[in-house]
Amino acid sequence: MRSQQVGWLGEEFVARWLRSHGWTIVAQQWRCRWGELDIIAVPPRLSHREASPDRHSVAQHPARSLLFIEVKTRNANNWDADGALAISALKQAKLWRAVRVFLSRHPEYSEAVCRFDVALVRCDRLPTVDLDLTIHDDHDDENEDKDLVWPPDDHMGRQQAIEIAGYQLAIISYLEGAIEAND
Repeated sequence: MRSQQVGWLGEEFVARWLRSHGWTIVAQQWRCRWGELDIIAVPPRLSHREASPDRHSVAQHPARSLLFIEVKTRNANNWDADGALAISALKQAKLWRAVRVFLSRHPEYSEAVCRFDVALVRCDRLPTVDLDLTIHDDHDDENEDKDLVWPPDDHMGRQQAIEIAGYQLAIISYLEGAIEAND
């Protein structure tokens, strides 16, 4: 499996994990000239008691919050701290430029409280399976998932591994507000 396909598995795994926790996925693999935004999501509504005073927390304004999630998928023997080191200052600046383009093209989110999170996914090949996953460039959701059997959403916990397409995937770290705005 190519690294692009493994990356897609990681992104899809994180999107499904977010949905299993009540998040709404607004877009996946959204592209502009500055790059790609892996996942754009709206968090579930929280009760007032669950609101957090943390400035990065969207709990204070869940109805008008928008989260951008950069997903890094790596195997156990990676060189870059599970993908965290791959998010350089230049990469962060490009991601925030892409966010501004997204917001300009989607004025319905212009007043949203924005936060940029990072999900680090461990992806290890299972020893006995040799599958080739076909990723379609047209991003047709029906085609991308047709040969994959994902576990039910209620089985997708944080740091809980799943097995799919000959790989074992687990979210090893979810970093809220990891990428600061560069305004």
